[in-house]
Amino acid sequence: MAGTVSFIPPGEKSLLPFVKGYYYHFAKESDFTGHLAFYQNVTSTITVYRNTVMWEEDGKWYHQPADQPALYGYLAAKVNKVQEVYFAHPFERIALVFHPGGINHLLPTPLSQWVPGTINPFSHFQQEFNHLLPPLFDSFSLPELQSVLDSFLLRHWQPFPVPHLLRVIEQMISTPDTIKVGALAQELGISRRTLLRQFQKHLVYSPEEYLSVIKFRKALLNYQQADEATLVQIAHESGYYDQADFNHHLKERSGLTPSQLFAQLRIMDDVLFWSDSQ
Repeated sequence: MAGTVSFIPPGEKSLLPFVKGYYYHFAKESDFTGHLAFYQNVTSTITVYRNTVMWEEDGKWYHQPADQPALYGYLAAKVNKVQEVYFAHPFERIALVFHPGGINHLLPTPLSQWVPGTINPFSHFQQEFNHLLPPLFDSFSLPELQSVLDSFLLRHWQPFPVPHLLRVIEQMISTPDTIKVGALAQELGISRRTLLRQFQKHLVYSPEEYLSVIKFRKALLNYQQADEATLVQIAHESGYYDQADFNHHLKERSGLTPSQLFAQLRIMDDVLFWSDSQ
């Protein structure tokens, strides 16, 4: 894959429902080049690079050395199509990965105000990151990464602004094949229009988009957990109507057939999926 990754979940139990974990990703060879294709997700990620900046061209993301040595933060919260990322020099980055709805506990205003695009510059905690992260980059230790970032999150943690959306997310994840948006709104005692508006404001997806991405990620997870399962079984367990629906949906989401996608899939600690195929 493109570089070396070390991952650890939160150590603080109260964070586990909301935070997947933290990772350190680096490549230090002077002639390093690499490519990653990240797939759609309903998680959110704050990534902080040391001395590296990102830029986009024709829908693809590239890394280059920063003009000024510093930390550069980015926030991704709506990955609704494949994101191809290219590396052409050494890099190192630390990331905080949040479960669906998790990052809303950290931000002072609705998520939609922070993510006009897919990968967005993020400097809200810049002063604190400038203090906390350089020692982690200089002398990396997974337990220290866990301890420092657990403490950082707990200092800034706040209630989710619309608590019933967390219940909706839980239902969507547990039963994506039976969820109906109108029925959810009725159960909550709000109009469908209000639910749609709340989704866009706080989760930056429509409910239908959210469900579609959840099913896609469930298919990836079911593939990872299956020993001898067929594509038909994975399709059924992931909430698809039939294999034709499954094939169409995965091709639409990844640009690949299920067989091609699963052959190229890379998995990190059961929580992050990507392809490093050229």
